[in-house]
Amino acid sequence: MLRPRFLRAISCLGSLSSVLTTSVLLAQSPAGETMAWLDVGGARVQQPTSTLRSAGSVGGGLWYGRGRMAMAGEGSLTVARDTVSAAQYVVRTTLLPGRRARTDVDVSATTNGLVFPGRNGNLSALLRQTLTWGAVELVGSAGGGRTSRLGLHTNGHAYSLGADVQRTLRMGTWRGGVTMQRSYTNDYQLMEASGIILGDVAPNYTLGDAVVQLSFQRGNWWMQANRGWREGRGATVGTATSYNLAVAMNVNASTTLIAQGGEQMADVLRGVPQARYTGLAVRWNPVRPRTLRRDARALADVRGTTGSGVVVVPDVQ
Repeated sequence: MLRPRFLRAISCLGSLSSVLTTSVLLAQSPAGETMAWLDVGGARVQQPTSTLRSAGSVGGGLWYGRGRMAMAGEGSLTVARDTVSAAQYVVRTTLLPGRRARTDVDVSATTNGLVFPGRNGNLSALLRQTLTWGAVELVGSAGGGRTSRLGLHTNGHAYSLGADVQRTLRMGTWRGGVTMQRSYTNDYQLMEASGIILGDVAPNYTLGDAVVQLSFQRGNWWMQANRGWREGRGATVGTATSYNLAVAMNVNASTTLIAQGGEQMADVLRGVPQARYTGLAVRWNPVRPRTLRRDARALADVRGTTGSGVVVVPDVQ
């Protein structure tokens, strides 16, 4: 049975946040810009088949952008009530090949303990391509991951397509979108823990996901909500759902607070199980580019995800 003994609860201020920050800065940093951040957070997380658990997390990262290219690296350490630690490392490269295009490549590692994946952990990579025409944005992605649990190795890969529309009105900026994803995995522990099974003999579980999202930003405030649905395809039987509600506020030019809650669907790329959560976090930017705007619009980007900002590292017991 999968159990969330190791938790990373940075909320939306984790690795997803630097994606949008990168896009904001790349368009305005011909001479080069640097940004650093520190995160502190906590969460309460519960899988469908386990008890409610608490965890605290600290993390940090460094971003550098020059012209049409940028790179970012970050790491985090989480300590849960019933374990020692878990760690996550992410390296991200961003390229703007044209005025309407943007390419992101993410490579991440998640470990149970302070060593790179061996008997317990995950390695994954994701390629994301974005095309923009005025207020409309199209996003396509493809990725794969390998998860190890006590010597058992599994693989997963996923492909997604999505579209967003953004409108700025007198009361603030609205953004809405939808993402469709098809994923495959042979991780039977991950799937059965979320109530999804194979109705017939098959080499992989096949999943179809749909996620809708709406966000609103005005000044120092940012709010976001999403809802997701998953169903098995082919020999795969079962359904799952997700939702997320998040509110963030920029206290000053270098400090942001965020609160969120919801339920995430199992992530076949990172080996993350389905779980309900509530979390609080604070992000501090000791090094902040001059060109970075002081609004909450630059703090998070959860488009194209079927889970949430809370990352749960599974274990077997």
